[in-house]
Amino acid sequence: MLGPITAKLTFTTSAPLSATWQAFATPERWPEVLPDLAAVRVEPDGTLTPGAVIKTIAKPDRNIIDISYQVIAAEPERWLAIQSSAEGYRADTRYEFVPVNEAEHALGTRVTASATITAERIRGRFISVVWRSKLVEQVERAVRRRTTALIELAEKIAGVDEP
Repeated sequence: MLGPITAKLTFTTSAPLSATWQAFATPERWPEVLPDLAAVRVEPDGTLTPGAVIKTIAKPDRNIIDISYQVIAAEPERWLAIQSSAEGYRADTRYEFVPVNEAEHALGTRVTASATITAERIRGRFISVVWRSKLVEQVERAVRRRTTALIELAEKIAGVDEP
């Protein structure tokens, strides 16, 4: 049997590290760039600490579901690890943030997003084997969509005009 579905994508933005972290660490702002979301909140107290839960609420009539992400670990301006379960799959996602510098001048941030999707049920394991290539494409598309949107938010926070 094949293992979990994985995707690892790297992005670069001209937004500074602080703005990039702020975009990822303030989920309440995610609906500004993820139009399928009606609202997002972090429980219990709004901070991304291990054990906190990010709850996303989908807009009606959209092809997404409400999802809760447990914060596994977070180190400001370094990395964020979250985990969710939905429809028989567990998703572990880790974002790593690295400043991009040249000759000691800050040029922006590199964001690496890694996702591992594991089927929790027999049916899902079967689907993961039969339609593996399609699922890999879906996971990569989802990671790209979410990360690109949050980078857009980082650039908005930083006041960066991207071409």
